[in-house]
Amino acid sequence: MIIPTLTIFYDGQCPLCCFEMNKLKAHDTNNQIELFDIHDEAFLEKTLTLANGETLTKDQALKVIYAIHLGKLISGIDVNYWAWSLVGKKHWVLFLKIPLFRQLSKLGYMFFARYRKAISFFANKHFNLETPDCSTGYCHDTRKTPNNRRK
Repeated sequence: MIIPTLTIFYDGQCPLCCFEMNKLKAHDTNNQIELFDIHDEAFLEKTLTLANGETLTKDQALKVIYAIHLGKLISGIDVNYWAWSLVGKKHWVLFLKIPLFRQLSKLGYMFFARYRKAISFFANKHFNLETPDCSTGYCHDTRKTPNNRRK
């Protein structure tokens, strides 16, 4: 059994979030990433406590994306950086380490995180992204892979 290097806590009710998680897992050929929907019943009304004393509540996780990487809690664009780096797409996110782009990316991500459901609705309506159905707490793309279900 492979122990994941990164455990991501994402909003499974956000279609764009599910879209990205599906794309990420498609590139995760070594199963280094574990996805955990914060709307899953196992996460309701609980506080996750790490060995180093850091904690994560559902309310925190609903504000920005969080992950556990090497035993530490990371959030926001750092989650994106490590996730895409682990699946061999570091060149896609390398700019996040450049100070000016990092600050701009943080601002952009905070805007997205706050308005992600409205942005998802807009993107689906105007760009026909055909995002996966996440209404059941599972993100899967019924158009291409009907039995590719993961939490």
